[in-house]
Amino acid sequence: MSGTNILTVTNTIGLQLFKLGFQISPIILTGGIAQYIAGGMLPIVALTQGASFALSLLSGNAGADLDLDSYFAHFEPVPGADLINTQLGQYPFANQTIAANSTIAQPLHVSMIMKIPGQNAGAYTQKFLIMGALQATLIKHQQLGGTYSVLTPSYLYTNCILLRLRDATGGSGKQPQNQWIFDFEQPLITQAAAQAAQNALTQQVTNQTPITGQPMTSGPGVGTSLFNAPGSGAGAANLTGTSVGVPPVNTPTTGAS
Repeated sequence: MSGTNILTVTNTIGLQLFKLGFQISPIILTGGIAQYIAGGMLPIVALTQGASFALSLLSGNAGADLDLDSYFAHFEPVPGADLINTQLGQYPFANQTIAANSTIAQPLHVSMIMKIPGQNAGAYTQKFLIMGALQATLIKHQQLGGTYSVLTPSYLYTNCILLRLRDATGGSGKQPQNQWIFDFEQPLITQAAAQAAQNALTQQVTNQTPITGQPMTSGPGVGTSLFNAPGSGAGAANLTGTSVGVPPVNTPTTGAS
């Protein structure tokens, strides 16, 4: 194979990988409903294209799903994504030097637009069924505490939370609801990081305040009984006004005196 043909094949493979990673399935569900899948990740193409691929296999026309341009959904980043988001402190400071250098990190935001134009007969029925299943799946994923990884050509956003899935179809198009926007937020603290911090704090408390043996009660007694209750000392009977001692024994009476 000549060098020109190798370069052509390489460029073709690279273009297909770019389309697959950044346009067909740039959103990956992690945890949540994906926790039972190997690797704990579920690409969104399995939700948007899974039904179509299954029907193609049953009909013996699986080759149609190899054409990435004919896939149900195509994604691209919405302008305005954050790579750095910092806010200046607005509260009072001790001096101007501290105020000038006080910054507060903020969560990052990224949005992806999903374009789903009708491409064949029955496209509206297909859209209705796929979008209904997608919405139900994403709600269940959220209820199970799932997060998302969002892949863009410039950055990979991990541990994101889906804030909204909203219609963004323009008024000039002839097809209603053919563009949807996923709004994501990458929080500053993830559940895993919070759990790790809690475990570290708990371990420090355990190491610095050890408690060994049987915890002591408020009094010198070593056991709980009728004669030695917690909080009462052995010498309490010698104190004025106390009557700690052996309780009276009820003896049966033989009759009234």
